Order: sequence, then C-alpha cells, then structure tokens
Amino acid sequence: MTFSGIGDLARHLALSRQHTTLNAQLDRLTDELASGRKADVAHPVTGGYSLLGDIARSERLLAGFAQGTAEAALFSEARQSTLEKVQENSQSLASDLLLSVSATQQTLPSLTSKAKAAFQDLVSSMNTSINNKSLFAGTATDRPALAPADDILTHLQAEVAGAATAQQARDAIEMWFGGAGFESDGYLGNNASIDSQVSEGVLVSSDLNAGSSAIVDLLAETAIAAMATEIPGLNETQSRELLNSAGEGLMAAQDAVTGLRADLGVVQERIEAAEAKNLAQKSALEIAHSEIISSDPFETATALESTRLQLEALYTVTARLSGLSLTSFLR
Repeated sequence: MTFSGIGDLARHLALSRQHTTLNAQLDRLTDELASGRKADVAHPVTGGYSLLGDIARSERLLAGFAQGTAEAALFSEARQSTLEKVQENSQSLASDLLLSVSATQQTLPSLTSKAKAAFQDLVSSMNTSINNKSLFAGTATDRPALAPADDILTHLQAEVAGAATAQQARDAIEMWFGGAGFESDGYLGNNASIDSQVSEGVLVSSDLNAGSSAIVDLLAETAIAAMATEIPGLNETQSRELLNSAGEGLMAAQDAVTGLRADLGVVQERIEAAEAKNLAQKSALEIAHSEIISSDPFETATALESTRLQLEALYTVTARLSGLSLTSFLR
C-alpha cells in the first residue's frame, strides 16, 4: 500500500502549485504568440499607464489634424483649379477684345456677347462650392460669393445710363466695383481670412475671396466689355474703345491673378508639409505603441518551448513520486 506522510503531502502541494503556475504560463505564452501582444502590458511600463495614455491622446490629436489637413488640402486645390480656369478664360477673352480695333461694325456685338458669357462664367466660378462650402466668400461659406451675374449687370446699366463717353462709362463701372455698390449688391461674402489648424502649432491662413482686388479687376474689365455696345449714349467708335481698353485691362490684371495663385500655392505647400509631419509623427507613435504592447515572437516561442519542457519534466517527476510505496522502498 502507498504510504503518505506529512512530507509527502507538502511535496504534493508544491508540485500542484508548480503545475498550476506552469500551465498558466503556457496559456499566457500561447496567447501572446497567437496574438502578437503582451498579456501583461503593465510590466513593460513598470505599472504606469501614463505613457500609453499620452500616446493615445497624441494619436487622437493627430487624427483630428489629419481630417483638418485633408479638408484644407481639398479646399485649396479646388480654389487653385478655379483660379486656373478663371485666368485661362480671361486671357482668352483679352486676346479677342484686343482684336476689336480691326473688328467690323457687325462683329462688335458678338464680342460683347462673348464678354457677357465670360462675365457669367466668371461669376459662376467665384460662386463655386465644394462640400457645400463656398470657395470665395471668406468665412461666409454658407452662401455664394457673388450676386447673380444678370443682377450685377442690371445695377451697372443704371450706373452708365447717363454716360456720354467711353471714359465716363468706364469710370462709372469702376466706381461701382470699387465702392459701396459692389460691397452691398455684388459681393455677398466677408473679408475674414480662412484659418486651418493643420498641425500642432501650425495655422495656415488665406484671405483670398471674390472681393480681392485682382478678382474685382477681372470682374470690372469683363463687365465693361459685356456692356460696351449696349450703352445708349455711346457710338461705335466709343464702344470699340471700351472693348479695346477692357482687353488691355484684362491683360494688365494677369500678374495680380498669378500672384493670387502663387500665394495659394504657398498655402498648399504648408498644408502638404504639415501632412507629411503628421504622418511621420503617427508612424513614430505607432512604433512606440507596438514596442510597448507587442511581444517578440522569437522570445515568446523560446519561452514557450522552455515552459513546455519544464511541464513535461514535472509530469515525469510527479509520476515517479506517485509510484513510490513502502514495499518498493523495503525492496
């Protein structure tokens, strides 16, 4: 029969505890190897979770910046594309208007019609929106930047009704665009700059809008051409003079439009730089987070094999101790 003394009972309890410990360690290492994550995250951070909390907060902050930079990049790209179209159209119209000096009396109205269509296109371009946000209305993105083209031309008709010379007509139109008329009945937005927080400590701003002087000059010159043959007090020579001067004015405005596009390009570059910086920080945070919570597969596999061997040795020892008896001992 098997004899069990107090020493045997103590040994049995010790072996049981060891068996439980090794089994728990085996389960933990198996889970770590399967998931690639440490089961005990507190150990590598010495019990303090503030580091993981800081990383999580930084990741949330970067996620917000990512959304902000994406929206700012899309908005700026749309504005740049619109300005490119506006500049190309105004250059094309200017070239046509400069030919008015050799145009026949019959072709002058066609130039005016072309200018009127260009004015409508220009106003439409300034009223472009993306994601329901107006591109050129300042921070008043919930509304169009300009009144309808036909409404503006109607206001201008009243302004030039008494003009008897080409210069008087030009002065009246320029005065309307440069004064209270345009501010109250033409431009519907505001002059506040659009600010975007694109990275920590980096704010990009743009005060470009449909009320910017370069855009207003394009609107005024195009409107002059659109009305050149429809002003009652002007004869053919004076209408021709207006068309030619509008062409010269549009050509002279090109440098200012190029300047607007260059300024917008600087904003785009800053947004791109912020995006690159944010991505680099995000990658660094992901690496740091992974180093804290990820388990090394080689070390885990080695520890797993060592634990398995220890468990097998424990089983062997336990089996041999279980086979001991007084009869066997006396033999």
